[in-house]
Amino acid sequence: MKNGRPRTPVERLKLQGTFRKDRHADRAGSVQATGEPERPDELSDDAAWLWDFVVPELVTLNLAQRIDTPALIAMCERWGEYKSEANTKPERNAAFGNWLKIATRFGLTKVDRESIRAESPEPPQELDARKRV
Repeated sequence: MKNGRPRTPVERLKLQGTFRKDRHADRAGSVQATGEPERPDELSDDAAWLWDFVVPELVTLNLAQRIDTPALIAMCERWGEYKSEANTKPERNAAFGNWLKIATRFGLTKVDRESIRAESPEPPQELDARKRV
């Protein structure tokens, strides 16, 4: 078991502008996840709203892949619990705390976003039919 802070993913380092080839080269060969998260049909209305609002942006920034689906589902379900009218105030507070723990891992709070200097994704370039690839 390793001690200390967990390594920052290469994608996040690149978004932050802190990736250094001399320091992080050993991470370049690490296993990279692919694919997009899969939205389940059984999410509550509030959980589905959060998924539709947040996940496409995380995918665009390459901060969420298919393997993150369970964590994203848990995050959205905690949001749904927080928004539920049936919960008492202590239950809502606990649900929000649980949501926040997961949300910070994906950079969904102001403080976490400040540590990521993500630029707007560039629009796809159209291919010129006259040029060969």
